[in-house]
Amino acid sequence: VFTDVDAVVLTDEQATLPNILKAFDDLTKRAKPADLALIFLAGHGVDLDGKYYFLPTDLPDLTAESIRTKSLTHEELAERLGKFPTARTVVVLDTGYSGAFAIGDSILKDSRDQTVGKQISHASGRFILAGSASQEEALDGVNGHGVFTDVLLHGLAGDADQQGVGNHDGKISILELGEFTKSQVPTVAAKVGHGHSQKPRWFFNGDDMFNLRDTN
Repeated sequence: VFTDVDAVVLTDEQATLPNILKAFDDLTKRAKPADLALIFLAGHGVDLDGKYYFLPTDLPDLTAESIRTKSLTHEELAERLGKFPTARTVVVLDTGYSGAFAIGDSILKDSRDQTVGKQISHASGRFILAGSASQEEALDGVNGHGVFTDVLLHGLAGDADQQGVGNHDGKISILELGEFTKSQVPTVAAKVGHGHSQKPRWFFNGDDMFNLRDTN
C-alpha cells in the first residue's frame, strides 16, 4: 500500500521517556497530510485512576507518583497523536491494561494545524487497537512476541483477509485487522495462559476503513 517507510525504532534500554518523546517530535516534523502515522508500543502498561500509562525503561520505580510523573501518560500520548498532520493515524498497544486508551477522547484531538485538524476529523480516520481490555494483563511467550503481537503479525501476513470479516481481496484493512485480533487473541491467550482472559479493544473515528497492507 505504501511506497516508503520512515521509521524510528526504540528497543530495550533505548525506550526511555526522553527518547520516546523525541521520536514523536521527529516523526511529527517529517510527516505529511497524505501519510499514515503508525505508533506501536509494546512493553508494560498500567491503568491508574482510569487512565492509561506506558512505562518506559527509565522509570525509577513502580510507585503511583513515579508512574504519574515519569511515564508516558494518557494525556501526553493523546496530545502527541494530535500533533500529527496526517489524515490517517493508527495506534497499536501491546501492553496490559491498554484498553483504557481505546476511547474517543484519546484521538479526538485537533492537529497542530487547525485546517488539517478539520480535515482529519472528516477524512480517513484515526484508529486505536489495544491488545487487552482496561483491566487485563497482556501475555508474552508466543514465537518471541506477546500473544497480541504474534496474532497481529499473522493477520498482517494475510490471515486477516481470509478469516472473519476478511473479503479475500488481497488487502488488509484496519477493520479486518481489528476484528481478526479480537477473534483470535482470546483463544491464543487462553491456551498459552491456561485460561487467561485477554480481549483486544479497538476504536475508530473517521469515514474510511483504509488498507494497511497489500498481500498480493
